Amino acid sequence: MGLLKALLLMCAANTSFVHAATQPNKADIAAARKPNFVFILTDDQRHTAVGYAQQEAVLTPTLDALSQQSLVFTNAHIMGAMSAAVCAPSRAMLMTGRNLFEISQTGEDIPAWQITLPQWFKQHGYHTFHTGKWHNGKSAFARSFTSAQSIFFGGMSDQYQVPLHGFDASGKYDCEPTIQGVEHSTDIYADAALNFIEHYDSSQPFFAFVAFQAPHDPKQVSQQYYSQYADTDIPDIVNLLPEHPFDNGELDVRDEWLSPTPRTQTDVKAHLKAYYAMITHIDKRIGDIIKVLERKGLMDNTYIIFTSDNGIAMGQHGLLGKQSLYDHSLRVPLLIAGPGIEQGLTIDSPLYLSNLFASISDLAGFDIPDSVTQSKVAQISASMPKLPHESKSLPLNESDNTASIYAYKSYQRAIKQGSLKLIEYQVKGKKHTQLFDLATDPLEMHNLANQAAYQHTVGKLRARLQAELSLAGDAAKLQAVDWAIPDLPQWGEFNLTPERRDGYFKMKAMAAEEHKMVLEYFAPTKLQDIEASVDHKDRQDKTTR
Repeated sequence: MGLLKALLLMCAANTSFVHAATQPNKADIAAARKPNFVFILTDDQRHTAVGYAQQEAVLTPTLDALSQQSLVFTNAHIMGAMSAAVCAPSRAMLMTGRNLFEISQTGEDIPAWQITLPQWFKQHGYHTFHTGKWHNGKSAFARSFTSAQSIFFGGMSDQYQVPLHGFDASGKYDCEPTIQGVEHSTDIYADAALNFIEHYDSSQPFFAFVAFQAPHDPKQVSQQYYSQYADTDIPDIVNLLPEHPFDNGELDVRDEWLSPTPRTQTDVKAHLKAYYAMITHIDKRIGDIIKVLERKGLMDNTYIIFTSDNGIAMGQHGLLGKQSLYDHSLRVPLLIAGPGIEQGLTIDSPLYLSNLFASISDLAGFDIPDSVTQSKVAQISASMPKLPHESKSLPLNESDNTASIYAYKSYQRAIKQGSLKLIEYQVKGKKHTQLFDLATDPLEMHNLANQAAYQHTVGKLRARLQAELSLAGDAAKLQAVDWAIPDLPQWGEFNLTPERRDGYFKMKAMAAEEHKMVLEYFAPTKLQDIEASVDHKDRQDKTTR
């Protein structure tokens, strides 16, 4: 069933073609064709920020419909990051099928000996196409794609002023990028994907990688999408805190500047509405991509993979960014639709995005290169129980021996085993421990680590975490005061060095402008109050002087 079933169906189809009569019918010919792949990746879209999850007020009719035709993975995770720009290592793990400790520290470069997913498809006779964000180095890009349009080599930009490269057959990409018109980044990349699919007429199968840079901030999108949320009543964020209760190692970072502390429901809801508007925009353009696949008769032989590079807090736990190991930042949506896929089946077993390299290669019918270390999605097998689409989740319990681990820089480590999740912190020698039972506390609000009844559990999980980290290649020693690993600079410290100070304060000013922009549309009364308060303070200062 699932991915395995899809492979078996393709194998069966190929066998029937080989042994068919001399004049095979058209159905047999179609079945023997290699499938196409459209891989759609968004930026900073957390696992609940899709309509079909029924947990947030976001509108995603296209993805909701696609989920009915897909394997729906509710526990897809990234493994964390060794860089505040979480998207780069996340994408590097996805592209290489390797774990966090087996890639470069920042993820902004993929060594030549590490085969990328599109490169592997290219080596197996696929035409590989890219549009959108690529945050893993130009040399890795050049060896991965047969063609491309509208390439963004970077992490973030103004959504309407995107510095883009065209495809360079030499692979050098040494010219300066250009800003092409004033289209929104989502429209630029969607139009490029449509153009590729519309005009593709080769018998060679294709692998199209469509990498949106939204809903990553800046939260700019047209009035058409903002207006859809102008009157939306967003429920209070249950686990919102005024600020994070302790230093997690990355509080002075650009993401955290987008709304001031103490966090308030009004501020965060305004940012959520803008975030949702960007997601709805992407959803509309994904719908356009699906329509052209349908119109060209390609849907029956095309796999669509949809996911995101990481989640984001947006006020939860007093955080705004993704530099943490809470579920809101680790978990992402994941849909896989296509020939032979069990439609509408919900899979709640945990997996990493790095498992997708092997799983997608499996769908295409070929093995994996030696550089891939992460296995295909083992939970998808004949023993996996079939669940109705509306099923919430498989029960999680402490006796489940499956464990998954997570890490952020030199400051945070975590493990999930069954329903239990342990997070360990070490910041400049100061330690904190959190223990959550996700079965009863999915929002990670009630820390059990200091309760006497859970001390044995904390000890067991800590020992398991240490063992799993060591197996994965992490040098951290959790019993040591500083974990016996070098301190990776905090983002704020790194960017306050003399050569970077100007950029630090420029980004701080840009974050303040974005906050003002969001409030201006979604919370104008709050903005007026802030401006009145500032004006009053200025008058007082002048009087004092």
